[in-house]
Amino acid sequence: MSKTSGLGDQFLIGGYDLSGEVNALGKISGSLATLDMTPINKSAHVRLDGIKDGGIDFTVLFDPAAGHSHPVLATLPRTDVIAFYLRGGAVGNPAACEVAKQVDYNPSRANDGMLSSSVATVSNGFSIEWGNQLTAGLFTVVNSLTGQNTGFEGGLGNWVAATNNTSTDTSAQAHTGSNSMSMSSTAGGDMTSASCAAGSIAAQGFAVTPGAQVNVQAWVRAAVSARTCSVGVDWYTAGGAFVSTSYGTGAADSAAAWTLVSGTVVAPATAAFARVNVKVAATGGASEVHYVDDVVFLLLPGSYDTGAAASFGAQAYLQVVAFTGTDVTVKVQDSADNVSFADVSGLAFAQTTAAHTAQRIAIANTATVRRYVAATLTTAGGFSALSFAAVIVKNSYAGVTF
Repeated sequence: MSKTSGLGDQFLIGGYDLSGEVNALGKISGSLATLDMTPINKSAHVRLDGIKDGGIDFTVLFDPAAGHSHPVLATLPRTDVIAFYLRGGAVGNPAACEVAKQVDYNPSRANDGMLSSSVATVSNGFSIEWGNQLTAGLFTVVNSLTGQNTGFEGGLGNWVAATNNTSTDTSAQAHTGSNSMSMSSTAGGDMTSASCAAGSIAAQGFAVTPGAQVNVQAWVRAAVSARTCSVGVDWYTAGGAFVSTSYGTGAADSAAAWTLVSGTVVAPATAAFARVNVKVAATGGASEVHYVDDVVFLLLPGSYDTGAAASFGAQAYLQVVAFTGTDVTVKVQDSADNVSFADVSGLAFAQTTAAHTAQRIAIANTATVRRYVAATLTTAGGFSALSFAAVIVKNSYAGVTF
């Protein structure tokens, strides 16, 4: 029998991480009332399932700083709150989630001087739902490209012209700051630039594992002629051999404004390193110029193996604790082979534009969810940092109701 402690656990409520202040969980309760329906031909109780209920009671240390226990909990909001208990910080670990009313906040001072508060929540509309983490606890996504390698201020960093162009740093255009990268075609046809030289992939590229999901973004602009632009990832083996390139969906750039191109791609079976690849398709000839700025490389959480496909639907929970950018949409994807992922219809959370938000979504209890599941991200306006936790409750039997 494998036993675990409660060390390394986390607790989130209403989009706030109170893990550093919660010092005890008094109760994580899911219950099912029974209805006595004893007929006259029985001499014992006959019971039917009744209403589900639940709640989480916990104790927090008193912390008056913004975003911490006292200001978050003392208001006793009249609206629903969403709470997570995350058992350990690993993808696939158990998590208890609830949509609840916070019904009290009771500070007390012990004779040893400890100032703490007891808090009770009771579920509202749903009982406690135990699921599995799609993130390694509270997961922080940050841009792996930094300095000149993302914004080209004062130089190209490690960026190189990969095919059919000369890449230079320029102040002629900039999405943010004062500079961008200029790609000037050598001849007509596709041209690409990459975040490092192929020969430096082990030193300057990004380490990845097969099946890892990566989100890449870049802002592009044409000097004169609009073309279809894409951003993607070049994959390499541990020995530095090129494997393949995966691109997001292309979009036409413009001479009048900057355009965001982005994509979420999956590392192939032999991938060990990655670099960002920006492509401008089908230039008309030599010296056609396009600009690139604010490039982002985000390594996303890994996938979770649920053991088998099931056709009993699912629920999913999200908490966003920190966010920098314009918008992000978190979605649940599934796969039969842990390689080819697709969106699970109905399991896309509402677009996030600010921190301290929480959501619950659900699909029909007859919907199929395949064996492997993962949290992925899309953006319309770009972002550079996100701290979030996501949980999936994949129903294991038919007829789950709320």
